[in-house]
Amino acid sequence: MSAYFDPSLKNLIQGYIVPDTNVLSLMSYDPDFFKLFCDLSIRADILIDPTAKLEFLRGDFQEHFLSDKLRFLEYEKFQMMLDHYKIHKDVYDIALKISRIFAHNGKTNINFGDLLIMARIAIYTVPIILATFDSDDFGTLIFDRIGIITLDRTTRDKKDTFRIIQFLRFNRNKLDTCFEKLPK
Repeated sequence: MSAYFDPSLKNLIQGYIVPDTNVLSLMSYDPDFFKLFCDLSIRADILIDPTAKLEFLRGDFQEHFLSDKLRFLEYEKFQMMLDHYKIHKDVYDIALKISRIFAHNGKTNINFGDLLIMARIAIYTVPIILATFDSDDFGTLIFDRIGIITLDRTTRDKKDTFRIIQFLRFNRNKLDTCFEKLPK
């Protein structure tokens, strides 16, 4: 795997970073990507969103695969995001708000898990960066893109592929402005 990015990205990733499910998954089985992500996040705490955690763990019906993933999530630099009944109402209220904003902007089929991830990020009062390969549901409507990484990889069948990971900082002003523009 080769990674191409502006080296100044490392200085922009500060505070808190949340890896989306697809990033978390790649980190779990690609040691080079795991090292790259941790190196880039040296000035940030890595927060694991409960929805991303569930998406990451689901589908592993064999105990040893599930155990491996659970062990991976115990990495000392990972911190679990808040998840208790007192904040669920806030998360769902903000998720509905975000879904209305996206629908108003022509995106009516946003993934439910992605809505919950965005909403949980929005309840925090500190700036949070989201790392994701998903450019369909996550973009600059309520986030600021602070950087991208292009990853070149060769698949098992020797095909060259590339993927782009984007780093998005949640922007509360964009969320509020978009919400104010909704028709009453």
